[in-house]
Amino acid sequence: MKKFVISLVALVLTVSIAYGTSTLIGEKNEPDAADHTAGLYMPTQSLEEDFTYVDLIMKGKVLDTGSTDRHNAALPDRPEFIIERTPTKVQVEEVYYGDTKEDVITLMQFASHDNFAYPGEEVYLILTRSEKGHYAQTIPNNGIWKEKDGVLDAKFADRHFTKLKGLKTEEFIKVVVEAAENKKFPRYE
Repeated sequence: MKKFVISLVALVLTVSIAYGTSTLIGEKNEPDAADHTAGLYMPTQSLEEDFTYVDLIMKGKVLDTGSTDRHNAALPDRPEFIIERTPTKVQVEEVYYGDTKEDVITLMQFASHDNFAYPGEEVYLILTRSEKGHYAQTIPNNGIWKEKDGVLDAKFADRHFTKLKGLKTEEFIKVVVEAAENKKFPRYE
């Protein structure tokens, strides 16, 4: 019995060390790692929980898009998880939440998602800032909104973001700023 317990503990330690080492190696190979960057799908109970990592809510005008970059995020359960991101220059017109001293920000938008900002478009953005200083949608499909006839919409919105679709601009701003000001970490039980 003692040998079994020792073997079990050794096995658990070996697997833990191997997993931890592979995770660290993966982070070193990741040129732009951010633990809270878009694409982190966790079950949440509210918009405030979805806004846990929101750093900036703003209105801007898309100036230019660069070449799309393909990167393998290599998740443990999906070793070939390709993320395509397009660097996009956005002129800051108005900041509703957070702070930026920049007149133009770089948005690393997800190229393969429905909500894509094109040059010349006015957009409302819900963003998280990376350690390298650029921004990304806090959740890929939910960070870029466009106004038409005084109403904000996105081609696609999921989870708690669906309640934002079709809101008048002023109401949208009020709701997202309130969610950001009251953001909280999700509780998983």
